[in-house]
Amino acid sequence: MTKTRTVLFLLLLAAFGCAEKSAPPPVPNQDAAAASTPAERHVTAVHEAGHAVYAWFDTDFAVGPVSVSGRAGNASLTYPNPPAASDLWRIAASAVASGQAVFQETNTVPNGLQGDDIFLESAADNLLGMQAVGKNISPPWKTGRALPPRYAMTDVQILSTFRASDILAAHPQELRRVAAELERCGILDTADLARLLGPRPKP
Repeated sequence: MTKTRTVLFLLLLAAFGCAEKSAPPPVPNQDAAAASTPAERHVTAVHEAGHAVYAWFDTDFAVGPVSVSGRAGNASLTYPNPPAASDLWRIAASAVASGQAVFQETNTVPNGLQGDDIFLESAADNLLGMQAVGKNISPPWKTGRALPPRYAMTDVQILSTFRASDILAAHPQELRRVAAELERCGILDTADLARLLGPRPKP
């Protein structure tokens, strides 16, 4: 390949955002090796885009890379360890944002993925533990729903779903843009997300 052709090739990769990248490890308990149909790949891309778009606009977690592989996918989110109560609420919301994105874009109710269910349950359990020792575990966002004296996982799930739905409904074009690029490229890193989503607001 001549120097001119090489430069043109690299410019095309940059323009279309599909430069070669290393995929992250597959998510445990998912069939990453299974060949997916175009319809399955589309749903997986929307699912992972839901995680990424929610986290981009409503958290300060590090986001990326995001990938689809076979029937599996992964949206890498890095949050404080140990997480504060506000982080736990946002972890729960990011867990349900994926299913909310699929519902929003395909009008179907997706089956929950085990990894997302574990994150949701873990966040809820930690919030319950904080409440048990008298710490404030109110969500870090405004809600019109009155919380009962004792929290249950369903309360965390409901309020997190409301929040995820609000964020995704406010950014429908961004969700579709990330899903389409992810479906086409297979993997997006943080720089790709910044190009597609713009500056991150402070949560």
